[in-house]
Order: sequence, then structure tokens, then C-alpha cells
Amino acid sequence: MGTMILISGKACWGKTSLIKSLAAKMPMSDISYMKFSGEKIDKPEGCYGDILCTGKVLSVNGMEKSVGFSSAGDYAKFIIDALNILTHGHEKELDVFVSACRPRGGTIVTAVNLAKKYGYEVIVASNYHGVDLFSSDDYYAMGCKSVLSSGLDLNDVCVDAMVELIKKV
Repeated sequence: MGTMILISGKACWGKTSLIKSLAAKMPMSDISYMKFSGEKIDKPEGCYGDILCTGKVLSVNGMEKSVGFSSAGDYAKFIIDALNILTHGHEKELDVFVSACRPRGGTIVTAVNLAKKYGYEVIVASNYHGVDLFSSDDYYAMGCKSVLSSGLDLNDVCVDAMVELIKKV
């Protein structure tokens, strides 16, 4: 049984940044990058585009596992398309699939239904982020910040934790 890790959060909350950093830091071999059309590419498409890739990583017990990353997950269609592309139409299994996933608009419901259909366990996580207390009086409208006043980069800390999680699941 594989594991689906859904990085959930509202718009502009750093989900894509986390997944792109995670894919870059994950110690993988046999890395393949793709466009959302399914076309293979040599490297990610610039710093502003989404990432879609697979690779192999060693788990804590020394076993090799296949991992797929998709930083696009604002809409359910993105998750469906990413999983189809990364698994070659579900002919190939992923041990771990990491995707951005908005908590509303049916996106997370679609992702969970895909997990049920294809036999994945689900972990719903959120990236670490500070709250910009000066951006709004309403918590739900407040912006996020990834670096604290001490200089601690919360995205880096979360990436390190996610690397360990992926190796252990």
C-alpha cells in the first residue's frame, strides 16, 4: 500500500514552494521531470512553474521506494492529472505521492477518493509558516511568511521533516 501526502492549505500559503523545495532536497536517483501534458523534460521549468517529477529514494530500512511530487493541487483536476501522469495511467505504482491540495472546492475530497480507489493511505499535512500579523485584522485573510524575525526559514525546517517522513512511511 502506498502513501499519499497531501500538503493542504489556503491559496498563497506556500504549498507549492514547499513541494518544489522538497523535491529538490529529496535524495533521489532516477529522477524524471514531466510537463502536465505528460511530456518528459530535462529539468523543472523555471522557478515560477509547477513541478511534476518522480524518483527513487532509500527508505530508513534500506529499501528503495518510488516517490512522485506534484506542486499543482489547487483544483481536483490537477491531482487527477498528476497521478495519472506519474503512474503512467496507473500501470506503475508510486510508494509515495506528494501533492499540493486545497482544503476546499472538492480538491481534498477528490484526492481522498483517489487514495481509496488506488489503495493509498493518506496523510494530510501543512507546511510550516509564520503569520504576518500586520497584513490584516482577520486571521483568515492574513498573509504568511516563511522566515521568522530570527532568520529561521520555516520552509527549510518543514522540508527536512518531510524528507524524514517520506523515508519512514
